[in-house]
Amino acid sequence: MRALLRAALLVACTATVAQAQLGGLLKKAVEKKVSTKVEDKVAPGEEAPPLAGEPVSAAALDQLLKGLAVEVSSGQEYAAAHERLLKKQDEWRAADQAARPDEEAQAKARSKTESCMYPLLRKLEEQHQDAIQERMSHLGSDAKSQEFVKQYAALSQQMAAAQRKQDTAATTRVIRDMNKLMGLDAAADSAVARKTCGAPPAPTPAMVRAAALRKEADDLQEQARALEAGRAARAAAAAGMTVKEYATARERLYTWNVQKADKQKLSVTPDEDKLFSARKGEIKKVESVLR
Repeated sequence: MRALLRAALLVACTATVAQAQLGGLLKKAVEKKVSTKVEDKVAPGEEAPPLAGEPVSAAALDQLLKGLAVEVSSGQEYAAAHERLLKKQDEWRAADQAARPDEEAQAKARSKTESCMYPLLRKLEEQHQDAIQERMSHLGSDAKSQEFVKQYAALSQQMAAAQRKQDTAATTRVIRDMNKLMGLDAAADSAVARKTCGAPPAPTPAMVRAAALRKEADDLQEQARALEAGRAARAAAAAGMTVKEYATARERLYTWNVQKADKQKLSVTPDEDKLFSARKGEIKKVESVLR
């Protein structure tokens, strides 16, 4: 029975800090207050050592039931989102498998194109380096040369700062500005290479479809995670309670529900037992999150 109670507790918990607080309180209550030994079982209504925290009043139960209703609906939303995710993942896997022949053919064609382009781009780069060295060697004291030196020094400092911060975007931006200062044009070099070697092959319709389905699956996964992660916080907000207040009240009702079902000693007060028993019908509607 202890294993069943712990399994139920784990299902009720979620991944956020708020849920961790909630789950910790529940687990503590179950482990310390709910005994599953045969000799501890007594007739319904007998009291056990009380739980920590304020007893649940009728008004607090009204609030708690609102939060539990949100937990139920959130669980249903998550289940539906998870089902959509599984279907989309199956759809993506089928599309990805169908696109494999195109991807393999593309890889071979791309390798052939790159084998032609890389040596050509390297040769163009060497020519640029020679031109830069020639330009640097002829720098003088004239205004144009001094302005070039000034700009080059400023960009060098920016590059060093970007590298220290490991700022990839800033590094890329400085490289672009340096190339412009040096008269380099990467786009023009690529155009020359493509003219000689041909452009890399474009993705086929099958590949485009597989990539689009993969993105849709990733988006659905993030949506499902967001629904699951925010469940406890949304429930507390719907109840008009703080997370701690909600967790404490929920713990007491959860423990009562488990103990009552297994005819164990009750850890709640006699007044709470009467209140919960009188509103068993309402509690039954949200019992799926109290197991």
